[in-house]
Amino acid sequence: MLIDFALFNRGSQGTTILLAMDSKGNLLQCSVGNSPEKIKLQAPPTGLGMLKGFTLDQGNFYLLDPDKNAVWIYWKSNFDEEPELFFGESVPQMKDVIDLAVDQDDLYLLHSDGHLTLCTYSNLSVSPTHCESPVPFRDSRPGRENRILIPETPVTQIFASQPPDPSLYFMEPGRQSIYHLSLRSLTFHQQFRPSRNFYSNKGEALPASAFAISPDGREVFLAFGNQVYYSPIP
Repeated sequence: MLIDFALFNRGSQGTTILLAMDSKGNLLQCSVGNSPEKIKLQAPPTGLGMLKGFTLDQGNFYLLDPDKNAVWIYWKSNFDEEPELFFGESVPQMKDVIDLAVDQDDLYLLHSDGHLTLCTYSNLSVSPTHCESPVPFRDSRPGRENRILIPETPVTQIFASQPPDPSLYFMEPGRQSIYHLSLRSLTFHQQFRPSRNFYSNKGEALPASAFAISPDGREVFLAFGNQVYYSPIP
């Protein structure tokens, strides 16, 4: 069963590639006009555990492996080479990590209770990779400046958007909402919610199941089971 997927551009022509993965590290690469290509990730010496997801940044592939307390980096997405461990001597507790996002040297780890760990990569011995946890969300609304923002229910997914508006987005499924925050400072900018709630046949509010932001940052997509809705971002 596939557990994660992403779209990215490859080659001088900017061919759009769909990359999907199952929990054992089997990849499926698809592009228009070509047959699907199966790819098996080269495992590190410790082997791979039950994987939870992946993300891509600047052509590098980051693999979330809570079973091994690891995030593995496949530099330039070279899947036939052994990956490098993101962390140095300081490794955060990752058993409850459910999602990740990467922006350049910064790794964001989302835990099941909704709190966030921020790790910054370095290959310098004088300034090794380090992590901070928990990292608070900061409010910016009038009268609440610099207060800690705590979502009413835990956020369950994280997404890092690219320029021209690099940001972090979090999905709060219980309230059918998406939070838009700045990178690094994690300052709240705005919240997106449907103009009306979505309900099950029993009259119960449906939790959102997935979300995405378009590559140009102009549209937001929100899924409820097998139904996907989208809207322009103001």
